[in-house]
Amino acid sequence: MTTDHLKAAMEETRQQLAHALQKQNESNFEVYRLQGLLRNLAVNLHEAEKAEAIQRDMQNRLAIGEAIEGLINGASQPLAPLEVMENLRFYGYDIDRHSNPGARVHQTLNRLASAGRIKEYRGRYMRNDFNQWLFGLEEKAPPSALADGGAESKHDHGPHRNQR
Repeated sequence: MTTDHLKAAMEETRQQLAHALQKQNESNFEVYRLQGLLRNLAVNLHEAEKAEAIQRDMQNRLAIGEAIEGLINGASQPLAPLEVMENLRFYGYDIDRHSNPGARVHQTLNRLASAGRIKEYRGRYMRNDFNQWLFGLEEKAPPSALADGGAESKHDHGPHRNQR
């Protein structure tokens, strides 16, 4: 082999080595990426399992009647049974664990209305008179009398702000 052939072979081998090292680096980075992803997924799975267990525990503690009564008392307008069911789902209450969620909601609404905990009017459910009065005062709170009327009520900045 002549010097030129040796130089050419050496250059080709150098390029192959550079290419192989580049592939090795890419593989190493892919291994690191996959290891990190696996670690994050494992943490998230653990957290998700923990969150699901907490949610199950909370739902076992919070009876459907309490959940529905809280929804009705927190609503600014009367709710139909379907809206109650949708709101329960929206807030993460697992209403679908019941064999017939719609019937369960209707039954609970009727039971709460019969007990006077909420009111029913034309198929829609709302706060009872006491809660209407109680929450109505909160929603219509006048400006504070402190500092000769200079300070505003904290309710003036909330979602139930009075129209002036």
